[in-house]
Order: sequence, then structure tokens, then C-alpha cells
Amino acid sequence: MDLTEEALRARWAELTPQFEEKDAARQERWVVINAIADGTWEGTLADSKVLDAQLREEIVALHAEIAPIETERAIIARALGGKTG
Repeated sequence: MDLTEEALRARWAELTPQFEEKDAARQERWVVINAIADGTWEGTLADSKVLDAQLREEIVALHAEIAPIETERAIIARALGGKTG
């Protein structure tokens, strides 16, 4: 692997949209879970329990996809002295 600053910045630029896409999907699910929790979600109690469980499973799956991306981004950020932008 090429560890030049240029290569590291290119890899950062490659990883960022992947991270942002998956993180946005994760955040969307949390918005619905929060709506269920605070009572603003329109639906039955039974439906909310099923939906809550499903969304939490999806969040766990998304986190499993995001974790290696976050780790690699952290390594790159450290190698670049925190100057990723």
C-alpha cells in the first residue's frame, strides 16, 4: 500500500462517502426509534415493538459495516496529523 500523503488523502476521500452514506442510514433509523420512544410515531404498540426491534437489528448491521471504515479513517487521520481536510 502506498503510504504517501497523496495516497492517504485519496483513500480518505474514497472512504468518506461510504461512511457518510452508512452513517446517514443509521441516523435515519435512530430518528424513527426516537419517535417511537417519545410517542410521536403513528402506529400501534404492537407495530412499534416489531419496528423498533427491526430497526435496532439494522443499526447493529450498519455499525458492523461502519466500524472498519471508521477504524481506517482514524488510522489515516493519525498518519496525516489530523489534517484530513
